[in-house]
Amino acid sequence: MSANGTQQLIAAQDSARQDPNLQPNTPTPGTTHCNQATFDIARAVGAPVGPLSDGHGGPALADTIVDNLKSSDLYKPVSSQAAQSLANQGNLVIAAQPNPVGHGHVATVKPGPDNQGSDPMMNNIGRTVGIMPASHAFNPHLQPPFYYTPTTP
Repeated sequence: MSANGTQQLIAAQDSARQDPNLQPNTPTPGTTHCNQATFDIARAVGAPVGPLSDGHGGPALADTIVDNLKSSDLYKPVSSQAAQSLANQGNLVIAAQPNPVGHGHVATVKPGPDNQGSDPMMNNIGRTVGIMPASHAFNPHLQPPFYYTPTTP
């Protein structure tokens, strides 16, 4: 993608992070909105939303998104090292972590300086909202997140 694509991705991520409706505990204590934020960001940059959708035009739950991305022809897996590079080029990259005993988590890789090689910087909207390394955005007691980018730019 171009510098324009990078700016579009950053703008979509910034908008989602600042959206008062996507903040944790809104409207109900204990709720988080990683699925809605990821869906909104993908839609804003023109990425496929089918695997992120509940089939009725809204976002699927995070666990469903995790499962859908694994089997989707619209997204392909990439390494954690490639994830940051792709995001820096303006490509949407979704990080997805399943949780067999709770709710999974999804976030998008934030364009910008590489953090520490295999630990991409995340645009995280979940229990915490902000820009942080993947190691801080995802549960360290579970398997590391998987990274996916659309199969066509």
